[in-house]
Amino acid sequence: MEPHHDLIWDDEAAEWYAEEYGDHFSTKLAVELAFFDKTDVVLDIGCGSGTSCRAVAEKVTRGQVIGIDPTSGMIKIAREKNTDDPNSSIIKYMEGRAESIPLDDGSVTVAMAVNSFYHWNDMGTGLAEVLRILKNNGRFYIADEKLKNGHTHGDGPNSDPAHIKLLLLDSGFVDVSLSNHRHGDEEMYFFSMIKK
Repeated sequence: MEPHHDLIWDDEAAEWYAEEYGDHFSTKLAVELAFFDKTDVVLDIGCGSGTSCRAVAEKVTRGQVIGIDPTSGMIKIAREKNTDDPNSSIIKYMEGRAESIPLDDGSVTVAMAVNSFYHWNDMGTGLAEVLRILKNNGRFYIADEKLKNGHTHGDGPNSDPAHIKLLLLDSGFVDVSLSNHRHGDEEMYFFSMIKK
């Protein structure tokens, strides 16, 4: 079966999404809430137009930032926005999806998914991939908008933050924490965890 990403995100949809949501408050707030060392190798899964990657690059000045997205149109937009960024030399974008991350085992110290977790076609496979590419004691962060019903985007139990937390624990992450953050009239859930 063809992944739903390819059916939704043509170039026109990518441009619309980047214009409407590329600078959503959560893309930068997630970076502020996460912990980064200057030498970290950071992967942003579902990087969209690259707003979070560019924010991370301000903190990871002696490391590397990698953004992957399954949509070629998004990667094109991210690369275009990167041309004038003062930290562009440490940022790299490539096509890729959570279920098949194009990186070596243990090659990343921090992974993040900002407003993209609910887009994953197979959360279990995606989480196994995150564990594969993370070094031991590597950190993983998920940020997602809190909707009025208290859930996140997504279908069924995968939109319930309590279910997501259990899914993360069952996948093998430890020290899984969940916090809630407000920005004006909007709210965001932030998950933080470690690979042991």
